[in-house]
Parts: sequence; C-alpha cells; structure tokens
Amino acid sequence: MKFSLIILNIKKLIKEQRLFLFILIISQIAACLAIFFAIAAIANTRNEQKEIDIRTMYFEAYSVGITFDNGGKTDYSKCDKIVDFQKKTERILSLIPQEQIGYCRIGGVVSEDVPIRYTAVKKANDDFVFTEKQLLNGEAIAAIGDEGYFSNKNKDDIITLGGTEYTIVDKGNYVGDITIPLKNTPQNFIATSFRVELTSVPTKELVKEINELMSTLFPEANIQTPEIPDLMTVQFNRTMIISSFFIILIVAINLSYCYCYLFIKRKKMISSYIICGCSYKRAVSLMTAESVIISLLCLIIAVFAMELISPYLTAVYPAAENLYNYKLYLLLGVAYIVTIIILLSVMFSSLMKKSANEMRKGG
Repeated sequence: MKFSLIILNIKKLIKEQRLFLFILIISQIAACLAIFFAIAAIANTRNEQKEIDIRTMYFEAYSVGITFDNGGKTDYSKCDKIVDFQKKTERILSLIPQEQIGYCRIGGVVSEDVPIRYTAVKKANDDFVFTEKQLLNGEAIAAIGDEGYFSNKNKDDIITLGGTEYTIVDKGNYVGDITIPLKNTPQNFIATSFRVELTSVPTKELVKEINELMSTLFPEANIQTPEIPDLMTVQFNRTMIISSFFIILIVAINLSYCYCYLFIKRKKMISSYIICGCSYKRAVSLMTAESVIISLLCLIIAVFAMELISPYLTAVYPAAENLYNYKLYLLLGVAYIVTIIILLSVMFSSLMKKSANEMRKGG
C-alpha cells in the first residue's frame, strides 16, 4: 500500500467532506479528552476507595499506660509487661473470626531504662518478611528499621535483646527499632500498643463489641476503631469505575460509526478502486490506515490540550496530580489506536462484502 495514496485520499476527503471532517476531528479530540478524564476519575475513585478500606480494616490501641512526669519525661511505670498485656489482646482477638484476622502485633519498649522500641508480631501480612511458620515457631529472627537504635546493623548480624540473641533477616522501613516474633519476645518487656488488621470489613456489631472491650481493657489509651463505610459511597465508587470504562468503550464505538458514515459517503470512490483491481482486503486496509492517521493526529492534539488542562484537574481529581506522564499517554494511545483499528477493520469488512456494482447502485 502506497503512503502517497493514503495522503491523496485524505486531501480529497478534506476537499469533498470538509464540514463533516471538521466535526469528526473536533469530536475525536473531545473523545480523547473524555477518555483522559475517565482515567483520572477511575484513578481518583480507586484512591478514595483504598483510603476507605484502610480506615475500615484495623483496630488499634496506642500510648497504653504511658504518662509523663513533671519534667515531661515519659513514665512507663503504669504500663503492663508484655506477658500481662498479651492476655488482654487475646481476649480481643477471641471476638474476631480467625479467618478475618490479618496482621497482628504488640509494640512497646524494652524497659523503662532502655527505651528501645520493639514490635512483636503475632501474625504477618503477605508483604511482611516473616513467614507464618517462623512466627508460629518463635524463631530467633529480627527485622530492623533503616533509622533508630540498630541502624548501624545489617542483615545476618546477631544482636542481643533481653538476654536473647536474634539474627537480623531484613532491614527496611519497619515500625520501631526492631521487629521480632511475639512467641520469642522476652516476657518482661513493656507493652504500650496493640494493632490488629482485618482481611475484610467488620460488621457494626463486631466493631461495637470490640470497641467496648478495648475501652475497658485500655482505659485512657488512644483507641482507633474501624469506620464502617457508607454503602452508598462504596456503591457510587464502583459505579464510577464501571461507568468510566463504558464511556471509553462507547466513545470508540461511536467514532467507528462516524468513520463508517464517511466510508458510505465515498462508496463510488472505493468501488472504483475495486473495479481497477484493488482487493477487498487492500481496500479495507487503505480506509483503516486513512482513519488511523486522522485518529492519531487528533490524539496528539488532545495530549497537548491535556497538558494544559491537567494542572486544573487536581481540584476535582486529586489523584490526577502525578497521573499524566508520557508512559500513560503512550499506553492509552496504543490502546486507543489498536481499538480503533480492530473496530474499523470489522466494520469496513462488513461493508465491503457488497460487490463493486452494488456499491455503485447504492451510491
């Protein structure tokens, strides 16, 4: 297929169907912008839903028993030892179905005189370095934070804490100075916090029951309990995502029908190509390539327009602040052009089934 023939057809199209082509280009630029806006809506809705899920998926009590003396120094004298603190947390965990319990930990300091912050893990999530087997067996392993008391240590180093030696298996962004399995935590450590994350949104009845128990077990502590999401909000978020995908699909289909209308308006020209020996397949490719060039031009214009508009989108869609970049434009552009090619090839092929003479009569 000669590129010059495609350009010649586009020039002829501009001359014969100038008004319709102008409307088509404006519509297609608007369609591309609508797709970009839909992507922003999807990204923003997913972020909002993620924040809702985070707020609804955990119980936490912190600063349990901590007071301050007249000099402002932290006083741990009213805090429980971990052996007693754990008994309280087990009462809370007994209210939650076992399959619904995700990450679970107790935090505190080694002693009043040695305020090394530790995190004792009972159950870990999928992203955690400890395995369920290691936690269950209470292996003498530890993970340390990039900053803090043990920041000068590295992986495979041995450290001693409360008379127990631990092998460092990871170093990263962890809560506290050191993280160890709960089953291998010295029982005289001071406990000041408890957190349990759930694998699914709890019922209002369960939240109320656990909240009352935590308030009883940890008086004067800071307690965080799940916020039960508004079902209408969750449903709206899901509807927004589904609707955005439908917008993208409908835009592509409508544009394809516009190109098909343009095709029908030029049946005589196409039938002349076929009579002169052009195959149906080649004629379909010719029209598709012509349409893709126009679509690509519209897409490029829409990208430049989006670069001017995107800074103002953050007021409506905060997630759009860092959303639009060359990778996203390239990905959407490829997906958009491929969709156009597939739809037009199918539609043009169905229209090409008529013989050249029938298309002449129809014109």
